[in-house]
Amino acid sequence: LLGRRLGAVAGLWPFREPVVPAVGSVIRGELIETTAQAEQVPLKHRPTRAFTPSPALVAGGVGLVLVGFAASLSIARIGRDDGEESGNEGSF
Repeated sequence: LLGRRLGAVAGLWPFREPVVPAVGSVIRGELIETTAQAEQVPLKHRPTRAFTPSPALVAGGVGLVLVGFAASLSIARIGRDDGEESGNEGSF
């Protein structure tokens, strides 16, 4: 299970960008024969390549992780507080 989680990080790496496919490559079963065909391939079907993020992108990514972590903790705290209140009322 841990291996799957670590492997998913590589697949979800956010610092990737689509590139124009090379002439001669096969995209969704179709051979790309000209540069005009390559440029017409929709972005969602293009191959991607990793790039080095700027410090601003890294800071934004870390900020979003922290916001998600804080939201998770807040939801857990709200759920725990509600459970304690209802549990005390039923103990009489």
